Amino acid sequence: MKKFFLFLTVLTGLTNLCAGKVWAIENGSEAAPNSKPYMVSIESNSSPVTHLCNGVLITPTIVLTSAQCVASEPIATLNVLLGAHNRFASEPSQIRINAKQVKWHEEYNPKTLANNIALIFLSSPAPLGVNIGLVTLPAWDTVVSTGKTVSIMGWGATKIRTGNSPVLREGSMKVENISICQQASSGFSVSNATNICATAASANMCSGDGGGAMIDNGTLVGLDSVGGTTDCLASKEVFVKVAPYMDWIEINKQ
Repeated sequence: MKKFFLFLTVLTGLTNLCAGKVWAIENGSEAAPNSKPYMVSIESNSSPVTHLCNGVLITPTIVLTSAQCVASEPIATLNVLLGAHNRFASEPSQIRINAKQVKWHEEYNPKTLANNIALIFLSSPAPLGVNIGLVTLPAWDTVVSTGKTVSIMGWGATKIRTGNSPVLREGSMKVENISICQQASSGFSVSNATNICATAASANMCSGDGGGAMIDNGTLVGLDSVGGTTDCLASKEVFVKVAPYMDWIEINKQ
């Protein structure tokens, strides 16, 4: 799984700009249909409708994602697909809702991807139920230990330079010391305070997986941010650490 169709020019080969490139889980497996009811596909509704990246539903009217996924997309063409497993099928559980507003972190830097986090406000509430639900957010002091195996998911590509996956895929990654990603991601902001570094356990993120969820024991702990562009499976993947941004989320979701 990974990021998106690149609208921005990148100075190194590592950026996963959601508005530009599209990622899915490489070496992962198809998730059970609607087993991740909080997962959403963020789309450009220009013709044809295009998957930009992933997000998670945190309230009936708000999606949490990476800032890179939405900072370059006009609000008029932005919508969210909820309740989906196969994005290309006419599933009765699916619903598309237009975005009415986007807020990204005030200190988001599109070049370094520092503070790469954003909220999408929906034009109408999502109908919560079996197939559409809210993700469990972390406490502000949640810690994800080095060596921990965590779950990842998204509709990104299954290999670099291939199309996005039609179905939601999932896999597992191992949390690494932040220094591994700092060495691999020159030019990007990678900090132990605000990021999680991970490598493939069974799978890795790929193009189109930007904004994809990292889940630990049922709780959202990370959002996919920066990874490799030549070999998804071998990439040292950088995730936004959600816990330090909980105060920002609470203040800005009002």
